[in-house]
Amino acid sequence: MKKQIKDIRRDLMETHIAGIGYDGKLWLLIDDVTQISVKVGDVREDFRGEKAIMEDGTAPHKPSSTGRVQSSKGEYFPSVYGCKWIKL
Repeated sequence: MKKQIKDIRRDLMETHIAGIGYDGKLWLLIDDVTQISVKVGDVREDFRGEKAIMEDGTAPHKPSSTGRVQSSKGEYFPSVYGCKWIKL
């Protein structure tokens, strides 16, 4: 039996850092260099070289927003951890 889109979306949002953006579409947090998706529990370094565990994120709420990421150290712009949001 094929998975329905809503089931795939739910599964993606449980394992990867993803969210619904300002446009009602699904957005995914990715590494800015490798383009690989960021998963809940990934350990990443910030621009200072300090490590943190990625916990969640908030997709952009308007076109000019970069969104946010929540880590074990707090809430930051995605660029702090070398990430960005892309629309799926």
